Amino acid sequence: RPFYEGEEPDKTEAILTVSSARNGTVLSEAIVDFTKKAHFQEQAHIEMATAVAYHEMGHGITSFPEVTGKKLVKITIIPEKIGDDLSAAGYAQYRDKARQSLPGRDYLVKHLAGLLGGSEAEAIFVGEANRSSGRSNDVERVGKLAYRMVLQAHLDPELDAAHAYMKPDGSIIGNMPADLQKKFDDYVQKIIKEAREVAVKQIQENWHIVKAGADLLLKFGNITEKEFEALVKAGQEAHLRLTKEEKVRWAKDWRGAEDLMAKLKIDIDAVHATVDCAKLMTAGTGR
Repeated sequence: RPFYEGEEPDKTEAILTVSSARNGTVLSEAIVDFTKKAHFQEQAHIEMATAVAYHEMGHGITSFPEVTGKKLVKITIIPEKIGDDLSAAGYAQYRDKARQSLPGRDYLVKHLAGLLGGSEAEAIFVGEANRSSGRSNDVERVGKLAYRMVLQAHLDPELDAAHAYMKPDGSIIGNMPADLQKKFDDYVQKIIKEAREVAVKQIQENWHIVKAGADLLLKFGNITEKEFEALVKAGQEAHLRLTKEEKVRWAKDWRGAEDLMAKLKIDIDAVHATVDCAKLMTAGTGR
C-alpha cells in the first residue's frame, strides 16, 4: 500500500518459498528471507497523502493548456525517491502542446497561476496556517520566472531600460538603479498577485473536480491523462445541470453549499472504469 494510517508504516517483509520439482514431485523446498536486501516502495501517512493529492490537483486544474501549452499527462501521490537524499511526495507531469497564441501577459499570468495552484488548493483544504513546505518550491519558481518573462516578453515599455541589467540566463544584475528596480518589482508583484487571483478563482469554481481528483488519487495513487480529461468533462457536465440560481449560489458560497456539492459529485469509479474500458477496446482493435 502506498499510504498508512497508524503511527508507523506497514511492516514489510520479503519471504519467498523456493522449491524444485521433477515430474510433479517436489524434491526440495526452502524458505528464503530477502527482507534486508529487498527494495520496498516508500509509504506516506494518509494525512500527508491527502494534502499532496489536493496540492497536485490544484496544479492540474489551473494548467490552462490552451494558453500555456502545458497538457497534463500524469498526477501521482505515490512517494518516489530522487537520488540518495531526496524524495518526492507527489508531482504533476506535463507535455508540451501547440499554443493558440504568442506568449504575452495572459500566458504569463496563467503559467504562473498553474505554479501557484497547488499551494492555493492545499491551503483551501488544510487551512492557510497548515500549508506544506511544497509551497516554497512553487513560490521560488514563480518569482524567478516572472522577473525573467516580464523582460523577455517586453510586457511594459517603461521597463525596457531594465534589459541593460539582464544576464544571458534571464537573471538580473544587482546594480539596477533604485527607481527602475522599484518600478520593476512593483510590476512583477502585480503580475504575481493577478496570477494568484486567477488560480484561486479557477480552483473555487472547479472545487468539485479538485475533490473528485483527490479522492481518485487516494484510491488508486495515480491519475492518467485520460482520467484527468474524463474528470474535467464529468465536472463540467455536472455544473451544466445546475439551475441558474444554483450556479449563482455556487459561485458565491462554493464551500458552504453542501447540497450543491452533493449534486456536483463525480463518480470516480465510473471515471476510472470508463478509461479502463477504453483502453481494452483500443487494444482489441489494435489501434
